[in-house]
Amino acid sequence: MFLTSVAAVDQSKILGAVITDVKKVGQELGEWIVEDTGDSVAEVAVIGGAPGAAADLMNDAFKTSLGSHAKLVFDQPALWQRAKAQDVAENLLQAYPKVKYVFVHNEDMALGALAAFKSAGRTGIKIVTNGGSEAGIKAVESGEFAATVSNTPRSVGEMAIDNVVGLLKKTEGVAKIATVPDMLVTRDNTDQAPPYCL
Repeated sequence: MFLTSVAAVDQSKILGAVITDVKKVGQELGEWIVEDTGDSVAEVAVIGGAPGAAADLMNDAFKTSLGSHAKLVFDQPALWQRAKAQDVAENLLQAYPKVKYVFVHNEDMALGALAAFKSAGRTGIKIVTNGGSEAGIKAVESGEFAATVSNTPRSVGEMAIDNVVGLLKKTEGVAKIATVPDMLVTRDNTDQAPPYCL
């Protein structure tokens, strides 16, 4: 058995795995916000996926990486659903109208949050997210998202095939548990973002 995106607790029962480092995703986006805030104090919100496993790891790393100038004021799950994320974003605006940054766990939900912000006439909120899809990269390019972390299905798939073959052939240097490379994408480097799929 070979796994993608997650690794089994008992690794003796699998050939191998290609995983996404969700803790690194959260950390990178938190650090981007810290750098972007500079010396100014800013309210930060999280619109998460579903509580548990990957979402919790990503969230914890994000919160840990926030500096003293980035104040987390809101954290609510949207269950990986765009429509739910739009509702959560509307609630966020009512509770914290001065929010400056919003970390949304994936780009589909981020598009829902963006719709809520646009509807409310709030164009100054900086959205950071995760995925690297064509829609996500375009949103970064246009300035609708401030940043996204690209860790694409294409990269996962290609790496999984290479590693399965390498592990079966016992090729030197092929790791049993390998991490998919990611890339922090901002408006400055959208042209370098890896393709999302074939």
